[in-house]
Amino acid sequence: MPRPTTGTLTFLFTDIEGSTARWEAQREAMAGALVRHDALLREAIEGRGGTVFKTVGDAFCAVFADAEAAEAWSAGTSNSGKMAFGRQTGMQAPQVPAI
Repeated sequence: MPRPTTGTLTFLFTDIEGSTARWEAQREAMAGALVRHDALLREAIEGRGGTVFKTVGDAFCAVFADAEAAEAWSAGTSNSGKMAFGRQTGMQAPQVPAI
């Protein structure tokens, strides 16, 4: 198992825009496309040093220790205009004592 990423992190969240309607209209085609989508995204994220920590349907949640790698990934991946994504870079939240 890989070591957890620590320090300043960049989170990447992806989602296929309009996928719910596509699933409803073309279930078989989407099932095949999702297998290919997942393999390509995982390879692209991990190839840039990212770690996928969760997938939900066609959405990926990943973390990068290097903001430049995440930016390079997102710029290269989003050129088609078909993928919406969000990023957040920041320090780990401090521990909050229980009340």
